[in-house]
Parts: sequence; C-alpha cells; structure tokens
Amino acid sequence: MNFKASLYHPLAVKMIFSILFFSGVLFNAPDVFAQVKIGTNPTSINAANNLEVESATVGNKVSIDKTSGKMTIADGSQGTGKVLTSDANGVATWEAFTNGTCSAFEASKTSYAMTLGTAAVLMPGDNIIDPANAYNPATGIYTVPAKGTYIFTATAGEGNNSAIGTRNSQMSIQTGSKGIVARSILADVNYANGLAHSLSVVVNAEAGETVFIMISSAVVSGSGSASGKALINTIRFAGSRIDCNRQ
Repeated sequence: MNFKASLYHPLAVKMIFSILFFSGVLFNAPDVFAQVKIGTNPTSINAANNLEVESATVGNKVSIDKTSGKMTIADGSQGTGKVLTSDANGVATWEAFTNGTCSAFEASKTSYAMTLGTAAVLMPGDNIIDPANAYNPATGIYTVPAKGTYIFTATAGEGNNSAIGTRNSQMSIQTGSKGIVARSILADVNYANGLAHSLSVVVNAEAGETVFIMISSAVVSGSGSASGKALINTIRFAGSRIDCNRQ
C-alpha cells in the first residue's frame, strides 16, 4: 500500500482527527486522574483514591488519597491515637500509644549482708519512689509496665575489713528474658580495700518483662571475712522509660 496515498483515505483522516481531538481534551483537562487498584475487587476503587492495594480480607488495604496525597493503612488494628509499630521482621501493625505509662522508679538500701561465695538478687527497699507501683521491694524485681525503651542504673559497694586475702566481686543488671544486659566485675581486690560497682544500660523491653540486679562476692585467697558475709552498702536501683514522647 502506498502510505502517502493512504493519508488521504477518508477512514484514515477520520482516525487521525479523532486521536488529535482526544489528545487535546486529555492534556487540556484541568482535573485528570488515573486510578490503580490491586488485589481483591480490582474493578472497585474509592472515588477519592488514586491507588488502592487490598488484601484478601475485604476492607484491609493501603490507599492514597488523590487530592491530599495522604496514605491510609487499614488492617483491622487501626484506631484513634494509635502508632504504627514494626516487629523484628518488619511487619507493621497499629498499637495503642502508651504515653501515660512513663513513671520512673528508684529504690535504695543502706546495707545488706550477703553470704560469701553466693549470688543474690539485691532487694533495695529502704527508700522507694515508684508512682507506677511496678517495683516489688520484697523480691527486688521491677516489672516493665508497658513496652518501650528504658534506661536502668544500679550502684552498690562492698566495704573493707580486716580479713587477709583477696576477693572477686561481680554485679549485673538482668532481665527475665534477656539475661545479663550489663555487668561489672572487680577481680582480686584486697579485703583491706573497699570497692564500688556502677552500671547503666538501655533496654528495649516488653510489657511484663522483669528486671533486677544481682551481686556476688567470692574469696580468691585467704580466709575471707570471719563472719562468712560480705557487707554490701550504698545500694541503688533505678529506671525510667525514655521513649515516652514518641509520635
């Protein structure tokens, strides 16, 4: 077919005119939007959206408003005031914002006599500041009231005495699920000298997770204290949630 001659064919002229007319309307229209729907009900899309990705559960979808550009994530867990939170695998869900559970706590004790060669949970309870009522002085255990990022600190000393020889002293901050998260080890310290532990650690903790401090003192050389006890003093255990103002 002669292409030049075909341009003058009535049908070709009509087709070209139609394409040019449609293109003119398309590019001069003030409000032209393309809509894309993926997933369940692919032919049904909210008129206000230009993109929807819907799961097999009808109504659970990610959508983008065509006017504001704002994104909506609806998976059944959404709600007023919630925050989008990821798990270890990157799967996000809406969770309640827990800004109200951010009270700090502090517990202290003047002294504690501990049996040499053993490890014990320290139970400071002489002075306690604990608005959330999350620390138990009878057990020395703090129970995390809400999921978040916390800072915990602990200090304790061991007094000097007239015993001959040396000892190892160790203190740690532990959680029920993570084990030791911070530790101080002082080795071969002469009994004639006092010693002091100081710990600080940041922990991502789950609601209900327990946190406590443990200490031990063991004879390395000599006979140790005649009483078989180590006098632990100036004990302090404190913690505070530090992500209270996340938005």
